[in-house]
Amino acid sequence: MSNADPNKEVPSILVVDDTPDNLALMGGILRDSYRVRVANNGERALRIAGGEEPPDLILLDIMMPGMDGYQVCQRLKEAPSTRDIPVIFLTARSDPEDERRGLALGAVDYITKPISPPIVLARIKTHLDLKAAADFLRDKNAFLEKEVAKRTQSLQLSNHQLRQLAVRIETVAEAERKSIAQEMHDELGQMLTSLKLDLRWLMKRTAETGELRERLDAMNEVLGMTIASVRKITFGLRPRILDELGVVAAIEAHLKDLACREIEYSLEVPRRDIEVDSERGLSIFRIFQESMTNILRHAEANRVEILLDISLKRVVLQVSDNGRGMNPGDARDSKSLGLIVMRERAMRWGGRVEIAAAPGFGTTVRATIPMPGAAGQEGEA
Repeated sequence: MSNADPNKEVPSILVVDDTPDNLALMGGILRDSYRVRVANNGERALRIAGGEEPPDLILLDIMMPGMDGYQVCQRLKEAPSTRDIPVIFLTARSDPEDERRGLALGAVDYITKPISPPIVLARIKTHLDLKAAADFLRDKNAFLEKEVAKRTQSLQLSNHQLRQLAVRIETVAEAERKSIAQEMHDELGQMLTSLKLDLRWLMKRTAETGELRERLDAMNEVLGMTIASVRKITFGLRPRILDELGVVAAIEAHLKDLACREIEYSLEVPRRDIEVDSERGLSIFRIFQESMTNILRHAEANRVEILLDISLKRVVLQVSDNGRGMNPGDARDSKSLGLIVMRERAMRWGGRVEIAAAPGFGTTVRATIPMPGAAGQEGEA
């Protein structure tokens, strides 16, 4: 009667012997404690050992026709799938040299016949316990190796993400610094330009002579010099990438900086084979920046679509958002939108800026600037 725990899997023993009486004898000794499988030759033993349910231990006779026990043991230890199965030689050969050879081939024990059942059972239990401990350590080591590899990969990924984050923070900080400087410059430029327009309005309605007219002329001259100085500051703020790679690359770089604000964007550039000269490129880039500043400040948008259409005759920059929009009348009132400087940049080259908007349907800014030699034809394709 078996004393094995019914909830515990019973170990499997493969008995290999070419004599039926020996197989029956070992089966009788082992069946109360183990699941017993038998093979009467070496080839069958190798098939069972290498199958889907390999035995936990093998009792192997040496003297068998065809493939003897030594050859079977050697084959078992050479195969990765069977090399860890304990092999105990169970044989009538008692010469010490036979035992030495068997152990040298990788057997864990060597028992000579006639056998003592208690000794056989004790040795089988010992080697099954050793195998269980070895299997546990092997599995534990494999688990730890996987965990170490996983943690190492995770740390490498974390380090990579931290490096990316550091670069991103540095990039954003630099972009914010430039953005603040640019916003301050743009606001100053808008105020000065608005003041100049008001001054022109006054001059048109003032007599051509007199002290007031002289004062207005002097103010106009000083204001012109101030605006010129502000424009010099603009040159110092121009992005290096604009001069090195052109307006398309500068806009692409600026859009990447905006990704941290959770605003989706798309940029369509039908042609990239035509270059825009540096000064026109700067005007286009500043109009783009000013459009984005208005979107970030006022539009409450989460999607921006940009079209930069460059041809030999003109450059068209169109910036559309899905924000709250505005009334058409407000769109025409450039002072309330801070679009004076934007229009001035386009007018410098004989171009124009148009605004299309409606409440709840977003805003579209379309700037058209003629290319050199194409002044007055900016509306042509």
